[in-house]
Amino acid sequence: MCRQGGDGSILQQRQRFCSYSSAGFTKHEIDMLKKENNKVEVHSATPAHPGHKISTWLKWLVASAFSVLVPFLKQKWDNLLLLEGKLEKAAEEVEYVAEVVEKVAITTEKVSAEVANNLPGNSKLKETALIVEHLSSVAASDAQLAENILHKANDLKEDVEELEKIVKPVIDQIGHVKHVN
Repeated sequence: MCRQGGDGSILQQRQRFCSYSSAGFTKHEIDMLKKENNKVEVHSATPAHPGHKISTWLKWLVASAFSVLVPFLKQKWDNLLLLEGKLEKAAEEVEYVAEVVEKVAITTEKVSAEVANNLPGNSKLKETALIVEHLSSVAASDAQLAENILHKANDLKEDVEELEKIVKPVIDQIGHVKHVN
C-alpha cells in the first residue's frame, strides 16, 4: 500500500504518513502530523524595507506604462516630425521678419530722435516725433524679444532631436518585437 524509498519530499512525507498509520496512531494524531508536514514557510524575495518595496513597484509601474504607451507614441511621433518641418520653415520666416522690423524700428527711432531735437520746444510736430521715437523703441524691443523666443524654440528643438536619438531605437525595437509576435 505504501511505497518505500525515493528522494522527493512528497514521497518522504507519504512514507512518514504510512509509517505513522501503520504504527497504530489515532486518526486525530495522524491529522495533526499531516498539518505539521503541510506547513510551508514563505520567505519574501524582496527585503523587508518598505521604501525599497515601493520603489520596486514604482519601477514596475513606470515600465508597464512605458511599454503600453510606446506604440501609440510612435504614430504621434511621426506626425510631430511632419509638423516640425512646417514649424521650422515658419520660424525661419518669422525670424527674418523680426530682424527686418528691428532694423527698421532702430532706424526710425534714431531719425525721430534727431527730428525731435531739431524742432522747437512745445510744437505738435516735436510731440509727434517723440511719440514715433517711443513707438519705434517699443517695436525694436518687441522684435528683439521675438528673436529671443525663436532662439529658445530652436534650443528646444535641438533638445527634442537629442531625445529622439535616444528614444527612437527603443521605439523601433519595441515595434519590431510587437510585429514578430
